[in-house]
Amino acid sequence: NNFGLLEFDGSAWRIYPVKNGTKVRSVHIGSDETIYAGSQADFGYFLPDPRGSLRYHSLADSLPKQFRNFDEVWRIYEWKHHIWFLTQKNIYIYAPGTGVNVITSPNPLEFAFFLNNQLYVLAWGAGLSSISNDSISLVEGGDFFAHRQIASILPFDKSRFIIFTIHDGVYLYDGQQVLPFELENVPALEEFIINQ
Repeated sequence: NNFGLLEFDGSAWRIYPVKNGTKVRSVHIGSDETIYAGSQADFGYFLPDPRGSLRYHSLADSLPKQFRNFDEVWRIYEWKHHIWFLTQKNIYIYAPGTGVNVITSPNPLEFAFFLNNQLYVLAWGAGLSSISNDSISLVEGGDFFAHRQIASILPFDKSRFIIFTIHDGVYLYDGQQVLPFELENVPALEEFIINQ
């Protein structure tokens, strides 16, 4: 929401702002039921106060100065017992009860996707990449997407993903190569923008 985290109790709405009062772009409820939120230039979590009202706690405030200048947090995932906050500049990894680690990239980062227990991100100018050992690595054949914006990646079958780009069509990816996916009885995709 543009004003904070919304809560509906069945009869009334409440809004809980983040610290800087900016738009909340992503929300994730952790396995411990903590509510994590990503906003413009901030990320953190909400916990109830003694009265049950949610209070925001910024994690970005604890970052070293060189990592505080980032845009919006568009995605939050829980993976490997950590909370992953994904921006177009850096990836922030939080282990509850400890500090935040940062993965930087020489390339701007587009949207991220979590499939088959693996985190993927599009590194603009490089291509589709995976996260492993706290670093970003180009996947085999991923350079095909170096200058194609990916809107969505979904499982297609046991060994392939279907990848929807915003302007450049639909593709199948088997972990090694990218092949066009032909859609029958659909007007040319060039006329459409595929969004999430």
